[in-house]
Amino acid sequence: MEEKLELTLSHLPRDMSWGLVQWLLDRGADEFTLACVSGRSEDAFFCRQVDQALSPYVVPSEPNTAELRKPSAGDRPRWRFNRRSLGVLKTFLPDGVLTDRQGSSGGWLEDLTIYQGGQPRLASNTHEHGATLTLTDSEYQELRELRLVE
Repeated sequence: MEEKLELTLSHLPRDMSWGLVQWLLDRGADEFTLACVSGRSEDAFFCRQVDQALSPYVVPSEPNTAELRKPSAGDRPRWRFNRRSLGVLKTFLPDGVLTDRQGSSGGWLEDLTIYQGGQPRLASNTHEHGATLTLTDSEYQELRELRLVE
């Protein structure tokens, strides 16, 4: 039976969040989405850097997929989730999964969601400083033993 576990920034510091993400990767998580937002009057250089760094991992989908910088479009591109793309994420989210750099010059990342078989496993809400983790009872017990959740 799958359960949803609500996590907050205070219970998911940087190293713990990356440990949890690695655990998801090791268990078969295979794709992710996130949004890059920039102020209207600013040059979105950060979002362009993220687009470029993640371009090798884009999962082909329908033509005219929404761009990373347009989260309001509803359709965010999906990227392959593997050890290399995880390395890119760590570069752009230095404070962990819940990195919140709102208002940063050039843009910032929000709402990382990690999928397995098309289903969300970890869905972060950057503005709320929280995330929802979907897992089974046995997975929850395993994460407790690994001290990745409380």
